[in-house]
Amino acid sequence: MTKQQVPVCMCFAVLLALGACKQKETAPAVSTTRPTTPPVTTSAAPAAGSSGVAPVLASGGLDPKRTHVLIVGVLQFANPNVGQFATRNRKDQELADLFISLGVPRANVTTLLDRNATAAAVFEALKSTVARVGPGDTLVFYYAGHGSRAKDGTTTLLSYDDAGLKISALEQELNRLKQGRAVLLADCCYSGSLGELADRLTKTGVKAASVTSAAASNLSTGNWTYTQTLIDVLRGDPLADQDSDGTLTLGELSAEVREAMKFREQQRHGAWLAGLGEAFPLTKARGKRSTSTESFPPGAYVLAPQQPAKFRPARVMSVAGAKRTVRFFDYSDSTDVTVEASVLKKLEFRRFDVGKAVEVFWSGKLWPAKIKKREGDFHFITYPGWPAYWDEWVTSSRIVEAADKSTDLTGRAVQIEWRGAWYPGKVLRQRGHRYLVHYDGFGGEWNEWAPASRVRAK
Repeated sequence: MTKQQVPVCMCFAVLLALGACKQKETAPAVSTTRPTTPPVTTSAAPAAGSSGVAPVLASGGLDPKRTHVLIVGVLQFANPNVGQFATRNRKDQELADLFISLGVPRANVTTLLDRNATAAAVFEALKSTVARVGPGDTLVFYYAGHGSRAKDGTTTLLSYDDAGLKISALEQELNRLKQGRAVLLADCCYSGSLGELADRLTKTGVKAASVTSAAASNLSTGNWTYTQTLIDVLRGDPLADQDSDGTLTLGELSAEVREAMKFREQQRHGAWLAGLGEAFPLTKARGKRSTSTESFPPGAYVLAPQQPAKFRPARVMSVAGAKRTVRFFDYSDSTDVTVEASVLKKLEFRRFDVGKAVEVFWSGKLWPAKIKKREGDFHFITYPGWPAYWDEWVTSSRIVEAADKSTDLTGRAVQIEWRGAWYPGKVLRQRGHRYLVHYDGFGGEWNEWAPASRVRAK
C-alpha cells in the first residue's frame, strides 16, 4: 500500500495486545519497551510528596460550584471497522469522578461514554451545558477517543455512531457561551485543533483555552498518558507546582502535559492559553515541590530499568539518598520501582538543522523528508511531493540522516531502531547495507540483522 492510498489517520499507537487501537493509517509505533513488558495491574498511584489532604479546586478559576463539565469518552464504536480501545481502568470515567470529588455538583457533571456518546447525544448535552453557564462560570469540555482529519484540514472527533463531532459544529454551540469561559481538553489524534477553536472563540468574545495530547497536525498515542497527567494535576500533584506557590495553573498543566507527551510518547502536545492566560488557577497543590539539587531530582524524566537491563522512560517520584523511586506507565496502569541513581540515564534527543534533508519513519517505512523548522527537540517536517496536510512534528526518534545509510559501522557503537524507538547497541558485522547488531543490556538471543534504515551512528 502506498502512502497516498492510506486514508487519513484515526489513531497512533498500536496496542493490539490490550485490545486497543487498530488504526486505519498505521503510524510507526513509538514504543519504548524492548521486549514488551507485561502490563501491571495497579492503577496510577498518588504523586510522591503529596499529603493526605483532599485536592481543592482554586477559587477564581475552576471554582467548583461554578464549573460545568462535559466528559465524552468513546473507546468502543458501533462501526467494527473503527479501532476499539481497551476499557480496563478507563481514565475518562476517573476524570469525571474526580471533578465530583473536587466539589463540582454532580448535576454539573455530564458523562457520556461509548454507546451513550452518539453525535446527537453529545450535541444535546453540550447545548444544555452551555445554557447553564452564567457570568464567571467555566465550562470544561473533555473528549477521549479517535480524531480524524480530512485533506482540507477539517478535524472530526469520532462519536459512537458514524456521524462524528466536527470541530465546526462544536464551535457553533460554544459560540453561544457569551457569559462564561471554556476550557477545552482532548486525548486523541489531531486534538490540537481544539486550540485553533479556542483561538477563534476568544476572537468572537468567548474566553477559551485548550490543552491537548497532540498538536493539530499530529497523531496521538493510544495510551492514557495525557489524561493521567491531567488527573494528576487536578489532584494537586506538587511536582506540577513549578513556582512552588501552592496553586497549579493552566500554564503549569500545559507544561506537565508537554513533558509527559514528549518523554513518554515522543509526541508534541497542543496548547492555546491566551484566552484565559497561563496564570488561570486550576487547583491547590497537595504538598511542597521538592527543591532537591541532586542528580535526577523528583519530576525528572529518565531511562530506568523496570527489569534488569530493560530500560524504559520513567519519572523520578522521590529521592532517598542514593536511591530514586521511579514510576513507569503501561496504557492505563502504573508501577513504582526503587533503583540506584547511578543506573539511571538521561532521556535525550538529537537535533537536526532546519533545511536538512532527512528520512522519517512513517507506517514502518522510511520516507524522504525535509526539516522546515525546529522548536526545541521537535522538528516540523514536510514530505516532498506530498500535500501539506502530511506535514508533522517529530523528534529524532523517527529521523534518520541520509548519510547514516552508507557508513561503515563495523565495531562501532550505534543506535538501532526497534518498533519506533532507538536503542543503544553495537555493530558486530556488516554485509553491504545490512548490519548484524547487538543491543546493549540484552542477551545474544536479541542479535539480529538490521537494514541500514534502522541503524545510525551515535
